[in-house]
Amino acid sequence: MLLKVPGHDRTRNGSMIRTTLGCVRRGLVNPARPGPGPGPDAIWPRCYSDSKPQPEFEIDDVRPGSIPSPALLIQTYENPDAVKPGPWILRKAAELNLGFPNHVRIVKGQDNGAAVKALVSSKHCISSFHMKYFTQLTHALTDKYFALYQAKMDKPLWLQLQILTAGTNCKSVVRTTSRKMLKEAFIRALKANGYDPWGRANGEDAVEDLYGTVKLQIVRPKEVAQTKPEDLVAFLTPLISGQIKASLLKGSAFRRPVSGRHSTPKTELDRELQRQGWPYKKEYNKRPSRDRQAWLVKP
Repeated sequence: MLLKVPGHDRTRNGSMIRTTLGCVRRGLVNPARPGPGPGPDAIWPRCYSDSKPQPEFEIDDVRPGSIPSPALLIQTYENPDAVKPGPWILRKAAELNLGFPNHVRIVKGQDNGAAVKALVSSKHCISSFHMKYFTQLTHALTDKYFALYQAKMDKPLWLQLQILTAGTNCKSVVRTTSRKMLKEAFIRALKANGYDPWGRANGEDAVEDLYGTVKLQIVRPKEVAQTKPEDLVAFLTPLISGQIKASLLKGSAFRRPVSGRHSTPKTELDRELQRQGWPYKKEYNKRPSRDRQAWLVKP
């Protein structure tokens, strides 16, 4: 069905559609006044050249079927809130104990000029590549990807690989090779520290498992692809046995997620509070007071 716009020829489909979408963006379309219905003479949406411009409507106020889908796509990309998770996305992620890409934090003590940087989070986090399905607007694949993440919840350690914008100026075969080499080197480094590819300890004690998300950011893919696999393993092995293990070990007192962030108790009083089950927050990390000392004894 063609969109009939006053003042334009019916055979010029491209110009008519562009003019219609322009009317929608400028607010000349009234979503509450649909046309007479489907048919060869249907006029929908109505664009009145002599009417006063209407104020632009927000995307949250649009009802299904009130505007055509091409205009909805335009509003989607122009809406600044579309890149943030919606309320129902946050509720669903809280039920599954899922985090978001902003929950990962860079591992301290790394070289700023290194070709690879490691980030960790004590929660299972959604990949930044899949965040386009978890916006405030409904997407057809949102439930599918929620099911995929829920299906691998039994795996304690998740690995994510990301190539930064600075490394996208090389060929795709270089980027693919660097990702595969780094993933294989990370698995070998886990094995050298006594873990399987999913962070499970070789023993039967689940407390020794690594739980959370590790994101490896590739700054220079060409340099990683030219590095020997043994050198990559030698780079990742001490990193896993040091900061990553201290951050993601289930039985470690240093592992305590607070609002999606990783916080480390710095005093013996904070560690004792954490062992007794009291929530540790960064604002608590001040000079001990009588109230904090009284918390050591549960009522």
